[in-house]
Order: sequence, then C-alpha cells, then structure tokens
Amino acid sequence: FSRGEDWDNAGKWARTVVENMSGLTVPYFAVMDFSGFEKAINQVGGINVTIQNSFTDYSYPDSKLGYLPPITFKEGNEHLDGTRALQFARSRHAAGIEGSDFARSLRQQKIIEAFKQKVLGGNIISSANNINQLLSVFADHFHTNIRPNALYRIYNLIKDKEMRTTSLSLDPET
Repeated sequence: FSRGEDWDNAGKWARTVVENMSGLTVPYFAVMDFSGFEKAINQVGGINVTIQNSFTDYSYPDSKLGYLPPITFKEGNEHLDGTRALQFARSRHAAGIEGSDFARSLRQQKIIEAFKQKVLGGNIISSANNINQLLSVFADHFHTNIRPNALYRIYNLIKDKEMRTTSLSLDPET
C-alpha cells in the first residue's frame, strides 16, 4: 500500500503471496488501518482479553518514527481500549516467546475474537446509533475488494447461523 497508496493493488499482492505460500486461490482481501482499529475498539467500549504471559516491549514504535517508553502487559485479565488493544496486537519486540511473530499472531486472534464477542454479546448490534457509528468507522478505515452484493449474500448465508470462527496460526513446531 505504501508504494502507491492503492488498496486494490496492495490487496492483490497480499493475495498473491498467500496463494504462493498455501497453494490456495484467494479471491478476496480485507484490511483495516490502525486508526480504524483503535476507533472500532473504542466504539464498542473496549474489549476484555486474557493475557497468557507477562511481557514488556521496549521498542514499540510511536507515530513520529521513534519509540514509546516500554509497554508492559501483565498475565491475567485486562480491559483494553483501542490504543492498548493495538499495542497488544502489534507488539513484536518483547523478550522470550511473546516477542515472536507466532505469539503476535495469536494475540491478534484474541483481539478479533474479543471484538466479535463484544459486538455479538452486548447491546452493540441492538442499537441503530451504535451500528451506524461502527459502520461509519468501517466505511472510513476498512478496505476490501468484496463487492456490496457479495457482502449482502454472505450476510444472508450466515445471519441465522451460530457464529463459529476457526483460526489457524503457524507455530515453531509446524
């Protein structure tokens, strides 16, 4: 994206890499920028996650090409606002196992699952105002090549189904 600021081209390259690695055909892409990520988490009132391992990231980037002071996450339950959730999801410079891309991938899955649970389990989707505000965040910060009619078809296929998500993550053993 940074080379041409073209989401469709960036999505094409991301799909190509995944296709080459997996041997699967990947017709679609979807991405949310960091600002939208923070705004979406804040719009639902933050999320709750269980942190498996305490860790400190001493090299977390700031918005000015520098670094923030060390960021620490303690093992246990924590309520995260948008900024803290983004730090948890993006952190990659901790010592030990939490500094790996594998651990970061698992933390990102936790954030997605916590967000999904918050949206589906709370009063978020029962309020037209909340839905409109969340859709506004997505409209400004979410990019995909999935056309509206396809999104509507997906919605109709899953609207009456139990929402179940399967996530796979590579780890050092596999």
